[in-house]
Amino acid sequence: MSRSREIIAWLKAYDASEKASQARAALPTGSSRPKVTTANARWTRLAEERDRLEKQLLPETVQALMKELGRKMEVKKEDPDQLKLFGNTCQK
Repeated sequence: MSRSREIIAWLKAYDASEKASQARAALPTGSSRPKVTTANARWTRLAEERDRLEKQLLPETVQALMKELGRKMEVKKEDPDQLKLFGNTCQK
């Protein structure tokens, strides 16, 4: 896959994960267990796909993309695979 296709795939996965997170957060208090479980499973699946695609990109590329999206990101020098996204739905 070319670098631009990898970036586009990651951006789509990022957006899908954000939408699933927002949908999950929008569930009213007292929602049924199946609705909550389904929302959690959907968000988890999309977040894992986003993370998988993210690992294929260089940390510098992801950092530049996050800056464009208005997010802050910290890459640990000792382990560049461990990315912390601040202002996002998930932190590693």
